[in-house]
Amino acid sequence: MSMVKQTRHIFDIGDLLAIRLQCGHCGKEAVTSVEMTEVSRDCPFCSRPWEPQMPDGNRGDAWLLVRAMQGILKEAQSNPPCRMKIRFEIDGESDENA
Repeated sequence: MSMVKQTRHIFDIGDLLAIRLQCGHCGKEAVTSVEMTEVSRDCPFCSRPWEPQMPDGNRGDAWLLVRAMQGILKEAQSNPPCRMKIRFEIDGESDENA
């Protein structure tokens, strides 16, 4: 008989220490606080594009996600208590015991 132990981690945006933007080409990471993160159009290390060219100067989903996170943090800090929290759940590592 085997047992499986699962750990789940639940957190909200305020729990995040930093955002890591890793280039799919060179593998290097830019690490900054959520408040200070700027998603550039190109990798700051190898200059490969991170976003497709979009009409009218629109930005991609990664940029929009970071902007939304920054807006949620700003709202929570300036208007406590929050009217709603967005929380994330991720799987932890599974340990199988025989």
